[in-house]
Amino acid sequence: MEIAKYLVDQEGGQPLMMCERHAKMFEFIMMENDKPHTIYELEDEQIADEYPCMACHLDDITKPKLILPN
Repeated sequence: MEIAKYLVDQEGGQPLMMCERHAKMFEFIMMENDKPHTIYELEDEQIADEYPCMACHLDDITKPKLILPN
């Protein structure tokens, strides 16, 4: 799971903290659909290890888990 380095915001939406990979994908999707958005790059002193990327965290939660019998 990556550390969040960007704060992304879409018009009328909740701001999200994302890693560079997910922030770039967010920007691509918004620009392709002509949606208003803002991306703030966080300063080094604003980045803390306790703030993981929300998209990476969601991916970890929704990832299927394989349980094998003994």
